[in-house]
Amino acid sequence: MNARPNPPTARGFTLVEMLVALAIFALLSLGALALLRTSLASQRSVVSALDASAATIRARAMIANALAAAQPQLHQNDAAFVGSGDAMTLSSAIDGQLVRARFTLADGALVRSRADGSAPARLIDGVTMLRITYRGADGRWTDHWPGDGGGDAAPLPRAVALHIERAGGNVDMVFLVAPGVTI
Repeated sequence: MNARPNPPTARGFTLVEMLVALAIFALLSLGALALLRTSLASQRSVVSALDASAATIRARAMIANALAAAQPQLHQNDAAFVGSGDAMTLSSAIDGQLVRARFTLADGALVRSRADGSAPARLIDGVTMLRITYRGADGRWTDHWPGDGGGDAAPLPRAVALHIERAGGNVDMVFLVAPGVTI
């Protein structure tokens, strides 16, 4: 009798099977890497948008506080509130002190500077255009204050509107000036 020897049992993987497994692993790794990059880009965009939103909220609060505490003319030759289409200067009573502040566009940012010599504060970056209008007691909006015939003893405007254009979108803000003023 001829006995056939048993063929050896195959153990391990063939080269083709290993290459297929590596190719599948490589495709899965590329997909995970693309997902990670997309997630990081999305996170950067969200953080940037939140920073811009927070800056706008802080600027709105700072301007609202200054305008709510605006003071009428204090000295005969010193107007307490002067405004043009791209800047406004006002005197406010903040923390028991009279503070003179100027809000304007400088170096691509909405900036608040103070007369006390402190460093200017950049409120909103990336600003391409700032337009400020003022509402008088007669209900008309104008691009300068004091309005026509205001003279040295011009009253405060009733409201101030800021239109800010920037790359992330335009912002419109409207503020009442001084407490107890009704529009």
